[in-house]
Amino acid sequence: MRSEQPGSDTTPGPPASGPPASGGSEPAPAPPRSTGFPADPTWYKDAVIYQVHVRAFSDSSGDGIGDFRGLTSRLDYLAD
Repeated sequence: MRSEQPGSDTTPGPPASGPPASGGSEPAPAPPRSTGFPADPTWYKDAVIYQVHVRAFSDSSGDGIGDFRGLTSRLDYLAD
């Protein structure tokens, strides 16, 4: 059985990413990724949220049951 010394090159695991550290400093952390959501965690308090029942909203095929084609044809109505 072979013992490994700390700091040896035989340490298992993924290779280090980024430039090599100089002078004992660690690489800078990655900038935060944008999630597409507002940064304010209480955004929903001022938001307007719609719930649309597709089967009851708009019918494009004339069978009396709403469908996604009918819904998407009326999105400009919802935006107003």
